[in-house]
Amino acid sequence: MDHPRNVTVEESVKEVENFSLDNFSIQIVPDTKAAKGTIATYVVGHFFSKRDFSTTTMRRALSVMWRLQRGWHFQVVDRKTKTFVFCLNSKGEVGFILANGPWSPCDGFMMVAAMLEDGLWTSANLDSLDVLVKAHGIPLELMTDDATILLANAVGKFVSADKVRKKEILMNSFLQFRSRISIRLPLIPRVSLEGDGQKKH
Repeated sequence: MDHPRNVTVEESVKEVENFSLDNFSIQIVPDTKAAKGTIATYVVGHFFSKRDFSTTTMRRALSVMWRLQRGWHFQVVDRKTKTFVFCLNSKGEVGFILANGPWSPCDGFMMVAAMLEDGLWTSANLDSLDVLVKAHGIPLELMTDDATILLANAVGKFVSADKVRKKEILMNSFLQFRSRISIRLPLIPRVSLEGDGQKKH
């Protein structure tokens, strides 16, 4: 009957000397496309209100205002500053929220911003917001695209504007534009624009 041979330390070393930790490693490739797609359905919100709020009431109000389908949820990430992270159902819902803000749920003011690609809510730009402005009572000579841009930059920073004329015909009796304003800077009380003959309005 054969008896098992005692294996020496030297023989054991020879058996494993050709192996390294690399032989047991697993290559994990991050799916950046999927990650970006997920992040694109998130927005960050900052709620301004002197009063406290109920999360149940907030959810009910935003569901209606934002026209959300079931399945969305949110988290209060900083109760002191009233900062929220919202996880929505689609990029379409995100686009609607960002394009039509700011919002006023629960007797307050909700400022929203897109979640950036790093996925950190602290990186979201909550220092500025885009506002839609309708300017009425504009003199006819200033009903131009150039004057609209000047006016938008006087309010904040020009983002976009409706066309003033189509084939030399006025589209509306007012100028409408989007301007990006800083919440850290006060709004100017009035704006002057120069018309024909250096006349100010």
